[in-house]
Amino acid sequence: MQDLFEQIIRKSPETVEMSEKSQPRDRAEALRAEGIAAHLQSAIRDGLYPLGAGLPTEAALCAAHNASRYAVRQALGSLTKLGLIERRQGSGSIVRATEPRVSYAQSMGSLDELLQYAKDTALTVERVRLESIGARTAQMIGSAANKRWLHVSGLRHSMGGRADPIAWTDVYINPRFRTVTDRLDNKNVPIYRLIEEMFGETVHQVEQTITAALVPGRTAARLQMPQRQAGLRVVRRYLGEDRAVLAVAVNLHPADRFHYSMVLTRNVGR
Repeated sequence: MQDLFEQIIRKSPETVEMSEKSQPRDRAEALRAEGIAAHLQSAIRDGLYPLGAGLPTEAALCAAHNASRYAVRQALGSLTKLGLIERRQGSGSIVRATEPRVSYAQSMGSLDELLQYAKDTALTVERVRLESIGARTAQMIGSAANKRWLHVSGLRHSMGGRADPIAWTDVYINPRFRTVTDRLDNKNVPIYRLIEEMFGETVHQVEQTITAALVPGRTAARLQMPQRQAGLRVVRRYLGEDRAVLAVAVNLHPADRFHYSMVLTRNVGR
């Protein structure tokens, strides 16, 4: 397997300084960008802008939506990540697809944006059991072997996206939170959020590991993808106070249904 890589990202409100450039300028701008992106995606789907056609210029979109150039560029960037348009210098934005080629696109510049993944997707739980994990799973999630975890698994979909599942998800929950199963029927509330609400915990830090991996045959069938294809495994360890592990989520994504981007800003002069 080529390009096997691993990336560990640790985010903490106390230790990570984010510059203003890495955050949305304000909530209103972010909402305006989302609205413009949704409008353009609908127009492309309805054939107003057919394949090969160009979208209006940034200036025209600013005027049409009474929006800043920043909001318009954010909206066009979202469509680019979804594979709907291609942006060329001097040629503007060209329509390349009428439906998203990527089921879920995530950008990350803060802990809140990292947590947004669970909020923007829905987990359909298929199995719940309390079990002792083996050595391979223990190594993957950073635990001791033979330790008992509440294991929740199922298919994850992007809310408002394509019908194809974007990931097979296994969530390993600290067994002292086992009664969280009482509310797993609400697929729109992330499990880490249920733990916070039910037990008064707070996620202070998330450790994330990304690796390339082959998708096992049974999982490939559930994800409606060809056998023996490469995927992206994303492991997130949700840590509470004193770095206590609240839960560990393992998401296995088909390579063509997940786009991950990250912006890092250098603090010059420090």
